[in-house]
Amino acid sequence: MQKILRIDSNDNLIVALKDLHAGESFSWDDDNITLVTDVKAKHKFATQDIPLDGIVSMYGTPVGKATRPIVKGEAITVDNIRHYAAPVTLEDVEPYHWQAPDVSEWSTRTFKGYVRDDGRVGTASYWLVFPLVFCENRNVSKLTNALNDALGYTNNSLKKFALNLTSGSDELIETARMFPHIEGVRCITVTSGCGGATSDCETMCDVLAAYADHPNVIGMTVFSLGCEKAQQKMFKDALARRNPEFDKPALYFLQQEWDSEERMMQTALQQTFEAMKAVKPTERVEVPLSCLKVGMKCGGSDGFSGISGNPAMGLVSDWLTTLGGASGLAEFPELCGAEGDMVKRCINLEDKKKFLNLMQGYEKTANFFDTTIADNPSFGNIADGLITDAIKSTGA
Repeated sequence: MQKILRIDSNDNLIVALKDLHAGESFSWDDDNITLVTDVKAKHKFATQDIPLDGIVSMYGTPVGKATRPIVKGEAITVDNIRHYAAPVTLEDVEPYHWQAPDVSEWSTRTFKGYVRDDGRVGTASYWLVFPLVFCENRNVSKLTNALNDALGYTNNSLKKFALNLTSGSDELIETARMFPHIEGVRCITVTSGCGGATSDCETMCDVLAAYADHPNVIGMTVFSLGCEKAQQKMFKDALARRNPEFDKPALYFLQQEWDSEERMMQTALQQTFEAMKAVKPTERVEVPLSCLKVGMKCGGSDGFSGISGNPAMGLVSDWLTTLGGASGLAEFPELCGAEGDMVKRCINLEDKKKFLNLMQGYEKTANFFDTTIADNPSFGNIADGLITDAIKSTGA
């Protein structure tokens, strides 16, 4: 089994693929390296002597600076390096020449999706329940749980175990789905909608409108209190801006118009049930990969994700976009230290500016609270070899 890996020829760090011990020697690129410390799997060691404030490189880019001299064969830790990323300006960014990969192997591949009336394709069919203010989070959860339980969508193994236990039966209790063409009821809860800046409420409404308009959503039930800043009109305006032709079933409940919360909830449940029942059954059909859009987010980074799952998803993203599909990257604060690589991949100058402004805005906000977005790696990240935020980000 291979024990070590250097990712880029310019790196002065090597990844341990298994636990290594002081005294072990390795040959790499006509160089011999003898470990002077133990190195745990997923962690890294220096390929050369690195002076105080010397640049530590991985993935072909700076990921830290030495806080004391590091000797060749020594493991890097929080005690000998700190976060560092090369400054990025638009003037310094070299043009990125992307080479489209050969996708002929998948050019005729298809997947089964739901073709919507507007031509977009969904991979699921959900009824969405959400509030316009945090005061309604409880009602959103109550309605969602009640519908999922009654309609056979609940997939809570512990709850099923409890039901079996209390019934005295050895047979697993299952509830058949009433609407096989609908895959469940999903809820979104919020932390804003009132007691803050109007711009925050508008941003929240824009996000909720994007969810509502998503091709995986077939209808929605919306709760508001009545006195909140994020009024129903604000949300409806956001939805109209996003899609002037929006015509999915939408139910709105304003609690202060009701004399009883119980009656409102019963009515909301009844009307949502009737609306779901009225949804025209849609069958999955074979569609080309050009119709597929995938979203990516952090999956729990460790010292191997940067040499396994993450580059695999990057390769799949290149394949998919070449085929005409799309791949979306979220969690921009987790790209601290990878700004240079990200800016290179932006085609348009405006996108480069937007990304840098976004990252600088996050950092400025963090600085206001006497911290930095580089203070991101968790205890588990560090224990698994992600010593600096730049190592974590560039591996993502």
